[in-house]
Amino acid sequence: MSTENKELNDKKPAEETTTQPKIFMPLVWVDCEMTGLDHKNDVIIEVCAIITDGHMNIIDEVGYESVIHCPKEKLDQMGEWCISHHTQSGLVERCINATDRPMSVVEDELLAYIKKYIPNPNRALLAGSSVHMDKLFLMKDMPKIIDHLHYRLLDVSAFMEVCRRVNYPLFKCMDPPISDHTAKSDILRSINMMKWYRDHFLKSPAETKEFVDAHNAEKKEKEEKEREEKEKEKVEAEKRKLDDEDEESVTKKQKTE
Repeated sequence: MSTENKELNDKKPAEETTTQPKIFMPLVWVDCEMTGLDHKNDVIIEVCAIITDGHMNIIDEVGYESVIHCPKEKLDQMGEWCISHHTQSGLVERCINATDRPMSVVEDELLAYIKKYIPNPNRALLAGSSVHMDKLFLMKDMPKIIDHLHYRLLDVSAFMEVCRRVNYPLFKCMDPPISDHTAKSDILRSINMMKWYRDHFLKSPAETKEFVDAHNAEKKEKEEKEREEKEKEKVEAEKRKLDDEDEESVTKKQKTE
């Protein structure tokens, strides 16, 4: 059994037990602002989450958003870009003053928010842009979030890189949505970018209908042939069995005589 198949079996989602309407193929879009990109030494200082269905329809426009307390000494160790940007946005000051917002409290609140809409584990995918980096930090700083989500990701950056390589003229047509690099604006930017790739780079069901119909017809024809061959083999096996029984009966009769 492959690792992926084993994980699929191990992480099979349980039946829904909530009164909330079931969300079609839910996505939990997450963006973290960190003190840097070293996931072993840097920490999350702001996190936002927005939940959508599989069609990228936002379930709750407000979402969840919170700063996380971080001592000034730790913030002073940030790189030049982080110090400049996070100071200009006011994030540094908010983190220093948020003494009632430790990592553990924010983690529990975020998990409760996700469970409000997606109570059962292993259903929702973590989504975002270069979201593997967010996952690395979440695994260290907020492991309860990762434990609740499916192990797969939806990474908008992957679609961007594929589009850049296979249809560069189309790629050049996209004007990336503007973001001020706050966690929430980055998420909304990612969702809008994914919608753009869906509408322009990926083909719609209507556009793929001819291919799908032809594929299904070919598959059905193949299955019918396989069924006929199995039936034929079954009949031949029964015939051989009867022939063997007849031969055995004749042999016994000859011995008796």
